[in-house]
Amino acid sequence: MPHDEPGPTVDADTLSLLSAACRDRERLRFDYARHDGTTGRRDVEPYRLITWGRRWYLVAFDPERDDWRTFRVDRITPRTPTGPR
Repeated sequence: MPHDEPGPTVDADTLSLLSAACRDRERLRFDYARHDGTTGRRDVEPYRLITWGRRWYLVAFDPERDDWRTFRVDRITPRTPTGPR
């Protein structure tokens, strides 16, 4: 992505929800649009939000896969409720 182009639009409410879940150590449930256009449901333990290359990412542990994952925030559609781990 060229430096003069803005990154993908990210909903402010989604960023706030993800940030609060990281802070409060809540489990997150969301739909995730993969790069190929398919959507899957995820249930993760969020760790941190980061920015890289004009994009926001969520770093989280995925208990179903027993591994760490990184998700592009502009591809996340939150599901409710979230809850304690």
